[in-house]
Amino acid sequence: MHFAEVGVDDVLVGEAVVYPNPASTSVVCQVKGEGSHRLSLYDMTGRILMQRTFSGTSLQINLSDMANGVYMIRVDGFAKRLVVRR
Repeated sequence: MHFAEVGVDDVLVGEAVVYPNPASTSVVCQVKGEGSHRLSLYDMTGRILMQRTFSGTSLQINLSDMANGVYMIRVDGFAKRLVVRR
């Protein structure tokens, strides 16, 4: 599995960038390739909190109902930690 941090505010997840991180109310997931993409959001116990399938190159995710904490975001099979902080 390949993943790397790009900077303080951007997270590279495979061929996707998720920003900002840490986030307060929303994040944007941008992918390089066209087509269908699958995004899943998990809490740290592994429970699935959200699943979305999207077409195109970007998806905005509303986090306003999420508690402060650390989550895992998975895009097309690649996972990375996401921090929600208000």
